[in-house]
Amino acid sequence: MSFILLTLLIAVFHNTQGYPTGPPTAACVSMNPAGHIGAISTSVGFALTTPSTTFTAGSTIQVTLSGLGSFRGLFLQVRESSSPNVGVGRWDLTGKNGYKHIDCFGDRTTTVGHNSNQDKPPNEVFSWTAPSECTPGSTFTIRATVVQQFAIYQENVRRVLTCVEPVGPTPPAPPLPTLPPTTPPLPVISTQPDGCQFFQLTNIEGLTNDFESSFGSWKNSGSPGRIWQFN
Repeated sequence: MSFILLTLLIAVFHNTQGYPTGPPTAACVSMNPAGHIGAISTSVGFALTTPSTTFTAGSTIQVTLSGLGSFRGLFLQVRESSSPNVGVGRWDLTGKNGYKHIDCFGDRTTTVGHNSNQDKPPNEVFSWTAPSECTPGSTFTIRATVVQQFAIYQENVRRVLTCVEPVGPTPPAPPLPTLPPTTPPLPVISTQPDGCQFFQLTNIEGLTNDFESSFGSWKNSGSPGRIWQFN
């Protein structure tokens, strides 16, 4: 009789303490703190945020769990819409005190849980790496259950992400076309009433060079595009 009573007392003590060293693997799918007998699920202000709502395969995302105050327990996963009961991706807990991986779905790195019932500060940041392959347009949901106190917890804290295709490098600009060489236009000769002749050259506008040495008695008159030859 005393043995049965002792067993009952141990069971009751365990239930009133919940799971101080981490969530049980039996709750990997439901993410419900079943060990918290009499606990109430309510919104106590916790939320999940990320720098963006999109990601590419294999990329790493910083996930922030924010709230109005400290908390004691945590269950954290990411699930794909096509497989809503299986955690995916990998959580990096390097340098994170008070947390550990939980052995869910045959891969411990898919799930984060607490490893003590000590108070943990709000605005905790966790690093999640997406699977190496994902279908563009498919959605992934970050899910968390947060235990603020033994009798108060918040479940179904969510953040939806969408897998997108990576943006490739900008292609180089096409080369400019090579233009064929042009032939200078031939001069047009006309006769003036004073007996002078001039050449209308469309390709010498603005020139002020003295052409006497090259063209005998031809000299630039200073008029744009004209060279005079004096008889």
